[in-house]
Amino acid sequence: MKAPGIKDREVFRRLFYDRALKFAESRQDILSAEPTVVKATDRVLRELEKFLRSDPDTASFVSKSGAWSALEKFYRQTATTSALLNKTRADMGGEGF
Repeated sequence: MKAPGIKDREVFRRLFYDRALKFAESRQDILSAEPTVVKATDRVLRELEKFLRSDPDTASFVSKSGAWSALEKFYRQTATTSALLNKTRADMGGEGF
């Protein structure tokens, strides 16, 4: 939250977390077109960066020095954590997402 200059957690969640999830959900074409999870993640993040830089609500934050790098690190860690949680759910007999 520091790199893009946002102090309010809910603002960060609305602008960068929720928006990124909705973006990824709406771009299943990218995820399904790539042969590996790593390549799909790389491509989704490239497209997400373009999207956030073109969005008037997020462009000024993303353009700050170091902001995209910090956001990309956050998104990659979120993807890794989500995959591990889904695997754990599946291993325990639950449904993965």
